[in-house]
Parts: sequence; C-alpha cells; structure tokens
Amino acid sequence: MAEYKYLTITEAFELLSENEPSTAIEKQGLEYTEKFHSMKPADVKKAYKDLSAIEGLNEKVIVKIIDLVPRSRETLMVILNSYSLNLTDDKLSKIIDIIKGIVE
Repeated sequence: MAEYKYLTITEAFELLSENEPSTAIEKQGLEYTEKFHSMKPADVKKAYKDLSAIEGLNEKVIVKIIDLVPRSRETLMVILNSYSLNLTDDKLSKIIDIIKGIVE
C-alpha cells in the first residue's frame, strides 16, 4: 500500500518547480502553487517542527494551518473546528505565536 504525506503549498511548489512540467496537470499545479505559496521553505520546516510539538495536532491539521496562516484566534478556531478539534487556550496561543513569528 502506498503511503501518502501531506504537503504544504510551499513544499508542493518546490517539488513541481524542480523540473519542467510535462503534463497539463503539472503545469496547472505549478501555476496554482506559484500564486499561493507564501512562506520560505525554511520557515515552513520550522513551523511544522514547532507545531508538531503541540499535542493534539496531526499532520493534516498542521499542513492546513501552515497553508492558511491564521493570524487571529477566530481564524484558527474555524480551521480547528473543521477538524472537530477543541484545544486549550494555551495551545491556541502557542499556535498563533508560532505563525506570527514566522510570517512577520
């Protein structure tokens, strides 16, 4: 069985831009990721590492948080609620601090 890894938009952009796209789907994927990737690869890795240390967040949620870059508690709550996650105020503050530390 194949194993899958969730990628942030920045990671997908890096993979797609390594080689010249050969199919229409690859070209569309490269165009999309080029428009929407907003972080440097090193920042994505740091954010992933820091968010992974917060108990209750799985890989899928971490990638979504990195892609959407929530800067407010309300925006973060919308993301977490879509995954039926209910975290403590302390954990919410840590997530916001991690994101703000990377994008500002």
